[in-house]
Amino acid sequence: MTTFGKMMSRTLMIILIFCVIGCDEKSDTHNDESVSTLTTRTTDLENRTTAVETRTTDVEARATSLETRATDVEARATSLETRTTAVEGNVSALQAEVDGKLNINGGTLTGNLTVPSIVYSTPRIHRVCISGDMFRPRTSGDDYYSGYGMGGTRVTTAASTTLLMAEAHIPDGAVITGITYHVYDTDASNNLQCYTYVQNFAGGYENLHTAVTSTGSNVATQALSVVPATNATVNNALRAIQVRVLPAGGSVWTANLYIRGVSFTYTLNEAP
Repeated sequence: MTTFGKMMSRTLMIILIFCVIGCDEKSDTHNDESVSTLTTRTTDLENRTTAVETRTTDVEARATSLETRATDVEARATSLETRTTAVEGNVSALQAEVDGKLNINGGTLTGNLTVPSIVYSTPRIHRVCISGDMFRPRTSGDDYYSGYGMGGTRVTTAASTTLLMAEAHIPDGAVITGITYHVYDTDASNNLQCYTYVQNFAGGYENLHTAVTSTGSNVATQALSVVPATNATVNNALRAIQVRVLPAGGSVWTANLYIRGVSFTYTLNEAP
């Protein structure tokens, strides 16, 4: 082999060695990159696993809470059923006791019945009356005639214009819905007028309505009816009810004028 040939052979050997070394270095670099990537993915998987475990723990805690609440609901339902059973038992016992004393479809009460109040489903209509014989003159100096013949009261003092008075007794809380004055008037020249007042204990008198007046001569008793405009609700704690009858303007008492009686119609929401 010539000298040039030897030099070329050496050169090729050196190049081959460098190539082998270069390939090894590239292989090592690639391996290092693969290991780094694998490590990163492994770390990511570990983080995801930790997150899943955390969420699993949270779900288990929520499930435990739901189970606890379900148990509480079941306990409350059981308690409610027990109380319902007790109430039904009490109702049955009460019904049996009531049935033993009073049939709800009607019958006769054989024992004592105690209730706070008896409230009507709708206001019940009641009536009360004042006999004409109960009226008396306001002033003691006037004479009167009462309780004779067909009943009623009149003033007998000549040419008197005094008024007759009587008190009405109506249950507390009642609402007066109507008043009728029964007047005897056969006098063509003189008439009677009637009205009802309340006497306020802490004040004065107030009327329930404007006065009503008999008219002309009539052989029959006249019924003068009126509906109260004010003070219709009875309050026996604060005021009394008073009826007044007297000759109308320009009239005087005569033997042909009598108050025969007064009737009140009222309603109550509950039994007195």
